[in-house]
Amino acid sequence: MNEKPLQLKASPLEVIAHEFLSMVIHATPAESFGTGDIQVQRQFHQDPEIPKRWVVLLIVELVGEEGEDAKAPSYTGRVMARGVYEVHESYSGDPERLIRITGASMLYGAIREMISTFTSRSANGPVTLPSISFYEEVEKE
Repeated sequence: MNEKPLQLKASPLEVIAHEFLSMVIHATPAESFGTGDIQVQRQFHQDPEIPKRWVVLLIVELVGEEGEDAKAPSYTGRVMARGVYEVHESYSGDPERLIRITGASMLYGAIREMISTFTSRSANGPVTLPSISFYEEVEKE
């Protein structure tokens, strides 16, 4: 591979904190498992005292599939995490969109890592959350 190294530049988004507010994961006592499903809720707001600071709250739930024949997933549970970010003053784009997409993506990655770490030492073996996209098309006026 003869590709040139990337020219890196600083992100306009600074991570102030990733905090886990709650985590409850249950190992399913079964011999075979279904695939289960993931539900993600996202909330965000600007800090009223520090306008360049934003807070993202993500809730990730591991749930079973619906239906009579559905098998339970290997784990069920819920993780709630909060990310605190600051948008650089020189950023000329939409800071709310940056938070909705990039802030939520960074926090989801932290949740994925925490679940993988926890389940790697649990009864049913490790679970890695699938990749998801928080990307949203720009709304046209």
